[in-house]
Amino acid sequence: MSVQDLIELSILDAMGLLDDQERRAFDAAFAGAAPAVQAQVRREQTRLCRIEALLPDELPPAGLRAAVLEAVRREIATADRAVAPPLLKSRGVSPVWRAAAMGLAAAAVILSIATFQFVSEYERLAQQVKSDSLLEGLSRQFSPEYVRDVLFDRDTTRVVFTPSEGAAGQASLFYNPDWREAEFFCSSFATKPGQTLRVAVVDEQGRIVNVLHEFTSSGGIERIGLKFQGRPERIALVSFDRGTETVIGLGTLPGS
Repeated sequence: MSVQDLIELSILDAMGLLDDQERRAFDAAFAGAAPAVQAQVRREQTRLCRIEALLPDELPPAGLRAAVLEAVRREIATADRAVAPPLLKSRGVSPVWRAAAMGLAAAAVILSIATFQFVSEYERLAQQVKSDSLLEGLSRQFSPEYVRDVLFDRDTTRVVFTPSEGAAGQASLFYNPDWREAEFFCSSFATKPGQTLRVAVVDEQGRIVNVLHEFTSSGGIERIGLKFQGRPERIALVSFDRGTETVIGLGTLPGS
């Protein structure tokens, strides 16, 4: 039964023009209609009831039913308002539509999970590539064993030198008892003409015990391999300028 049919029957019902079978069909259709359609039907019945008191108290003529239906059809066809969709009885959701909707929902969940896993895997691979590139760069400059020991060996000691007052550079030492040489690095210690830098073992008073390496620097990062007997306690970076020795950085190996 369409919305138009339901409105027509509601008006006839309000005027008492429905027989028993039509009234039962109207009541069943109205009960199964959507709330918006029920409200529309009630508005039409209420509008008619407001003018019912003006009608004469006489039995309706035989042609009144057809005239009312025709007037209602013209009113619905020419009304300048949206007409509700055809009325359908409430029979639940179609099984096919329900299965399709559940399938789409499951596919959306699976797609979301797959997307999240893809993004996570991409980030993991990107981080691995970055790490591998870093390790590859270090391995090209240093031996793979050195890189592994610096990163993971608990016996590798890193000593950061304490700069002397007024010294602007930085220095550090990496030491492992299994290495043939310790690795010394320094930066921003530019030498002047006639000046050299020395890496030396010093005593408690800062006096040089043994010079391990002497070099000049342009101020960039310098890498120097150092060989020494045993495990020294103090290693200093010393500036040697016109016969004057000045300690500009001091590093102490723990556990010496």
